[in-house]
Amino acid sequence: MNFNEVNSVGVTPSPKDTLLEPTLGFINVDRDKAVPVSGLERAIAKYVEESRGKIIHESDRRGRPLAYGKKVVDSPTVDGMDVFLTVDENIQMIVEEELDTLCREFRPKAAYAVMVNPSTGDVLAIAQRPTFNPNDRSTMKNGNWVDRITTYVFEPGSTMKPMVISGALDNGVVTPWTKFDCEHGYWKEARLRDSHRMGISTVTEILVESSNIGTAKIAKKMGKQLLYNTLVDFGIGRKTGLPFPRESRGVLRPPRRWDGLSISRFPIGQGVSVTPLQLARAYCALANGGRLVKLRIIDRLVDPATGRTFTNPLAPAVGVFKHAKTARQIVEIMKGVTRHGGTAERAAIPGIEVAGKTGTSQKWISKEESPTGRGHYSEKKFFATFVGFAPADKPAFVLMITADEPQGNHYGGVVAAPTFKRIAERTLAYMRTKLEFHQ
Repeated sequence: MNFNEVNSVGVTPSPKDTLLEPTLGFINVDRDKAVPVSGLERAIAKYVEESRGKIIHESDRRGRPLAYGKKVVDSPTVDGMDVFLTVDENIQMIVEEELDTLCREFRPKAAYAVMVNPSTGDVLAIAQRPTFNPNDRSTMKNGNWVDRITTYVFEPGSTMKPMVISGALDNGVVTPWTKFDCEHGYWKEARLRDSHRMGISTVTEILVESSNIGTAKIAKKMGKQLLYNTLVDFGIGRKTGLPFPRESRGVLRPPRRWDGLSISRFPIGQGVSVTPLQLARAYCALANGGRLVKLRIIDRLVDPATGRTFTNPLAPAVGVFKHAKTARQIVEIMKGVTRHGGTAERAAIPGIEVAGKTGTSQKWISKEESPTGRGHYSEKKFFATFVGFAPADKPAFVLMITADEPQGNHYGGVVAAPTFKRIAERTLAYMRTKLEFHQ
């Protein structure tokens, strides 16, 4: 069976075990009836459930059929639809194998990966760890069966910076060469630090070297409303278009609810929460000339009885930028992130330009979790993230990798960037082979 086809008729075992779980989800049986519980099984149950026929028969007073009585078949049982996904089985296997490698090396609490075609919004692969095998219910532990990649939110950290800076470029607030004082690592006015000391720096240097202070000063020059509008335009705080009923919108408060530090924290990915899907979708706009796509994971439905096909059409992309040059400028800057001196040198692929951004975000510890009874950002627990696209000027995909509480190292450029490189190299090789085979 090609993995792009999922026939959900009945309660047959999953032939692929853990592959694409928990996104596919699973079903239980209640009195001989299939009950969808999670994932796509639940989201599209009305299309894939079989419609059962009726048998009318004579019975005794206890309701038992009479062997010699009349029996009429009112209607036959009809199978549900065959569902064809946008997910490519070979790419899905690559992503899951490399995500397992990341987990073995850094032992995170959880890890997520999403790969999307930025031109169409088609999800090519989607994976999370921990996971489970629907054929072995003993593997379902500690909520590992929950489709967290659509429901779980996290603070994106510095991966938010390209969106903010592109908004400033597009609205004429800055150019790539505009300079800001990065205060040599500490900005007293905003109580904000950088991980390394930077002085007077250009917008390009601010993004490539990931200065919190420089980005916050750019955002302050933009103003609250423009900053908020920019993030909304990139889909932050909005659903992605996938059919999951429990998909989270993330968290982006409107300007009327901002405090004095929000203007300096939101642009560096603090105080804002996204799902892995939202973040991947936002980068599709950066990779796709400033056009924000609606994500798709279902390509079409086919009626097995008649062969009739019901396609899931591509939704029109929404323009984010006013000026075409903005897309070219931000991509050129983001290429520097993976070049020598950038924060994601380990994501670089020899002979292929890669654009992207690292994120190393501290986890928020709620007052209920904190021994002091006060909420605060942890100094020990982080999300390590890299989001990028390749080839940079004509992307085949956007790929987001994030690890929740990795051990041994917590920087996105060390934990997530190498996983991006390995997946990207293998995927591009597969795509080239697939293209040559079909020519």
